[in-house]
Amino acid sequence: MTIEEMRQLFADRDAKYEREQVARDARMEALSAKYAREQDERDAKYAREQAERDARMEVFTAEYKREQAERDARLDSVTKGLEKKTLDLEKNNLIMGNLTNKIGSLVESVVVPGIVEKFNEKGFHFDSVSADVKILKKMGTAI
Repeated sequence: MTIEEMRQLFADRDAKYEREQVARDARMEALSAKYAREQDERDAKYAREQAERDARMEVFTAEYKREQAERDARLDSVTKGLEKKTLDLEKNNLIMGNLTNKIGSLVESVVVPGIVEKFNEKGFHFDSVSADVKILKKMGTAI
């Protein structure tokens, strides 16, 4: 084999390598473009899904706020009703307290003056009657 043939052989090998490299580069560019398109499609799909999630979240949040406002309004209404009932109850308690005090005063006025005689007739002997007297137990607590 002559030097010229060897040079031709190397030149042919280099040309073949160069063609293969160009083909590899073209395939690599095609794959890169394909992967870039797929990534863009995934990004677009993700963006659409995120927008849908955001829209659903806005609807949910608006609904939640509306329901919360309704609950707050009902709670305010119930609280006001309860406050009115509490005031009515306190008023009724005061009226009942005054009434029972009047009944107690009436009983003290009518019953107490003759009670000593009635107990003495029954065999229980008392010398006197005292109002508002507290009787203490051993530990100092009133009965």
